[in-house]
Amino acid sequence: MIVAITGGTGYIGQNIYKKLSEDPELTIRILDLRHPNFKMREQDTFIQGDILDKKACLELLKGADIVFHNASENSDINIPNFLYFEINEKGTKNLLEACIETGIKKFIYKSTTYVYGKNTADDNTIPKPNTFYGKSKLAAEKALAEWSQKEGHKSLTLRTPVIIG
Repeated sequence: MIVAITGGTGYIGQNIYKKLSEDPELTIRILDLRHPNFKMREQDTFIQGDILDKKACLELLKGADIVFHNASENSDINIPNFLYFEINEKGTKNLLEACIETGIKKFIYKSTTYVYGKNTADDNTIPKPNTFYGKSKLAAEKALAEWSQKEGHKSLTLRTPVIIG
């Protein structure tokens, strides 16, 4: 089985990689802008690039069985507002289009509780983001929900709180 991870050198991505790499039957591919600061197994591959690059996405996904999508723009410092949507929404849509082209039908998306805005959230809370980050992640979730309507497609969205690591 081949597992594709976007944002695989970030805190969450590298922890996903480390856990999955315990299984010798898996082959793992990572797509990220930064090189890993950890040792990868011989059977695994690092692809330097980003989710806005369709060619890099297709290289990541060729023959893969599932995607763990962690790549995003989430910095609070000196980031133009449009960049959140460029990377989080447009990049996710680009990755989803590449999934269709390569036949991938399983997708796990790391979103955020920022989609709830300042609300205290539970399972019944309606998302109402009040930041560009939260709005862009919710837009990406909507793109994934649309992709998931296609026959045989399965997705899981994880709305994590702030993670410091």
